[in-house]
Amino acid sequence: MATLNINKNTVMSDLIAAYPGARRALFKGFHVGGCQSCGFAETDTITDVATKHDKDAQAMVSYIQDAHQREAALLISPQDALAMFRNGSGSRMIDLRSPGEYEASHIEGAEPISESFAEEIMTWPKDSSIILYCQDGQGSMNAAAYMSDYGFTRVQCVDGGYPALAAAHGAA
Repeated sequence: MATLNINKNTVMSDLIAAYPGARRALFKGFHVGGCQSCGFAETDTITDVATKHDKDAQAMVSYIQDAHQREAALLISPQDALAMFRNGSGSRMIDLRSPGEYEASHIEGAEPISESFAEEIMTWPKDSSIILYCQDGQGSMNAAAYMSDYGFTRVQCVDGGYPALAAAHGAA
């Protein structure tokens, strides 16, 4: 995960590169970055963004750091994901990639996502064990963070997405 030590003078492009979840955190915590009127430039610093939106820059830094820690807890290694999925614990693995990507290759037993299936998942018990993967890990992190915010306590996303999962699967 991130290695950048962020502070009020961190430039947004550097922040987003090191902490991709910072966009989610800023929008969720401060309603910043979700549309043109509340957006920011990549060259802005956190202080610039805070000033423009009448927010506290240090509060933004703290919130981003806390959100980063919460997201780190949602990650699961490809090896651990496969072991958990295969151990008979009832974990469900959901492939968030496009239907074409799923058809081309997927982990056997993983379930492809669809709009109706996504709606069904949100009705499952909040303690359901769910492992998500996508092509690069970012889409599944978005979904895992969303589900966690809505009370799912055992949702995880595969660190590195499908390429890492497929490599681990091939090595198993």
